[in-house]
Order: sequence, then C-alpha cells, then structure tokens
Amino acid sequence: MFFPGSPLNYPPNSLSPINRYEATRAPLTTDIKNFQIGDEWLDTSSDDWWKLVSKANNSALWCLMCGTGTAAEEILPDSGTSPVVPNASNQFIFTGNNGITTIGGLNTVTWDLTGNYIGSWTFNCMDNELAWTWDCSVGCTLFKGIAMGFAGSEWTTCQAGAQTLDATPTQIAAITLSDLRATMVQANFVGARSDHSAALAGDLTYGARRAGGGAVEMSPPVTNIMDDGAASVNIDADVSGNDLRLLVTGEAATTWNWVVTYKYQILNTNA
Repeated sequence: MFFPGSPLNYPPNSLSPINRYEATRAPLTTDIKNFQIGDEWLDTSSDDWWKLVSKANNSALWCLMCGTGTAAEEILPDSGTSPVVPNASNQFIFTGNNGITTIGGLNTVTWDLTGNYIGSWTFNCMDNELAWTWDCSVGCTLFKGIAMGFAGSEWTTCQAGAQTLDATPTQIAAITLSDLRATMVQANFVGARSDHSAALAGDLTYGARRAGGGAVEMSPPVTNIMDDGAASVNIDADVSGNDLRLLVTGEAATTWNWVVTYKYQILNTNA
C-alpha cells in the first residue's frame, strides 16, 4: 500500500522520488521487485520503519531506521555476499554448509534472558536433535541429545545455594522424577562458615528411580568430603516423595553458606 501524499518527494541529488509502503509485517530479502534504493517500508504491526539500501545479488537489504525492533548488523549468509535481516517473525534462519564464524576481537554471542525466561539452541543432526536449553527461573542448562526412542532422556546442569544456621540437614536442591524414569546425579559442593574460619568441599554420586510410586534410591550416596575441623558439617542425598534431594548440614548456632553445582542424566523408557 502506498502512503497518500505528493509523489514528488525528492531528496537532494535524487533521480527519483522515495516510495513509501505499509504492510502488517517487516520487509523480506525477497521484497525486491518494483522497489528502488531509498524506498521505505512501515511495518504497521510493530511500528518499525525500514529503508531499502541494497539490491545486490538479487537480494533486498532493508535496514531498520527506527521503531520498536532492533536492526541487524554485520550478519552474512552462507555465501558471504550480502547482509541479511530478520524475517517477518523477527528470526534469522541460516541455510548452508559453511557454518557461522565470528571475526574480530569481540567474538561473543550474548543472549539476554533476564526475567525468568527460557532460551534454547537447537541443532537437527540427521536422526537426532541436539538442543541446549537455558531456564533462567531455576538456573539450569539442559542438553537434549537423544531423539530416537529415548525422548525425554536429558542431561541437565544446575547450580543452587543455601544458608544453614544449625546442624539440621537442609535441602539445597531437588530433582523431581516423573513416573517411569531413572536418574543419576553428580554434585560438587562447597560450604564455609560466614567468616571462612572453616570450610568443606566435596562431591557425591547418587541414583534413584520411579515406577508407579514415589522415588526409590538405588543405594546410599557415594561421597567424598574434605573439611578442616567442623565435625558436624556434611553433604548427603536422599529421596522424598517424587524428589531426589541434595542436602547440606552445618553447625549448631553457626552460619554456613553453601553452593552446589550438580548434573544429572534422566533415562526415559525406550518407546
């Protein structure tokens, strides 16, 4: 749709007027026919304003001038011939065999997932789908590597923290088992008095399963503990209801701070 108004809209040194269009989507690289360099496009669904700056290699390069979206900068397709811009869904889709390479001193790709968002990166590899998922609400990264017959058998890495004020076993993290699942967890702990006059470092391995009832442990956890004088402190694991729990125990009337990084493999039925 053309905007109403005078067609004689000539900028300085221009050989033709600027044509202005509006649509309920962003322009695409394929929006090239009947467009000229300098033409403008208003996406009325997002109030984003675009300008056509290149038609090289029969591909339209539309640059975002202003609006609610963000501009795409210095992103090259597989052929390396011209920049690309997001599609109507504000997505980049790369097709080719040469991969994606960052060049320069700032080779960092950043996802801003603040606000308890979940982000993911998925690769379709022949018969398997490789996917990494970041869950900001629980501080975990999930790796999904088996798609054929073992869907739901993910490998997950998480971090958690807790503070203890006495010698009571305290849950620092938990893994909820769905029915007909088994899991193995490996956890690395560090704990210290608030003044760091004593500390503990250790790790444990633990397994549990669930088949119709609650979670059942396979055997007591295997632990390896190093500490320097606080006899009551401990790390442990157990099951409660449908949960596998990671536990820490501090000292009576003493503040201890704890962190744990743990990773666990889920096994789902091969069906």
